[in-house]
Amino acid sequence: MRKTLAVSSFVLLSIALWVGPASADNRDLCEDYCARSERDCMCSTIRFCGPGYDRAAFFWRGGKNWSACNLSADGVECANYCATHACQCSTLRYCGAGSVRIAEFTRHQGGNWYACVNRDTASETNREQCEARCRERPQCFHCDDSIGCGMGYNHLESFGDRERWYTCGLNRHGRSCRNYCEGTSDCSECIDNRFGCRDTHVLRTFGNIGRWYACAR
Repeated sequence: MRKTLAVSSFVLLSIALWVGPASADNRDLCEDYCARSERDCMCSTIRFCGPGYDRAAFFWRGGKNWSACNLSADGVECANYCATHACQCSTLRYCGAGSVRIAEFTRHQGGNWYACVNRDTASETNREQCEARCRERPQCFHCDDSIGCGMGYNHLESFGDRERWYTCGLNRHGRSCRNYCEGTSDCSECIDNRFGCRDTHVLRTFGNIGRWYACAR
């Protein structure tokens, strides 16, 4: 009888050693690992951490498994970018409802990351960048959020991946009209209004498609 009890005790002790800590302990071990990690680390019950993360350690002894997960190399680049660009990082390619993508990080393995901002914020940021650029370029007449800048203009540059703004220059008819008006004393302005000059008569018309009008004083 004593021999049977001794064998049974040995078997129970062996099972306990093999099983190891319970699930809660696995989580504690994972969180302790992440607290000591020099990288951006989080704990997850997803075995391989999911897209955008690399598994750094795996805690599996008994109960629910836990994984210590580090940002992928692209995730680190996105985090560094957003630290200076007031954005948020996401593994969703188009950032989700109400947001737009302003940059993407896809050079490395381990899952892509995308820098995202609120849609209204993106439009305002792109407009400010466009206007700053327009002040630097003599060819730029104005900024517009219309694709191609509209009739009478040429698109010079675009700003933003979504909610874009464009620097716009005069088309050749607009440039011809401006040169004419600068050399004609009776000319007050050139406009691209398809109905012609508003409060005065037309001195001269330039072009057919993308037409411009030289207006009298």
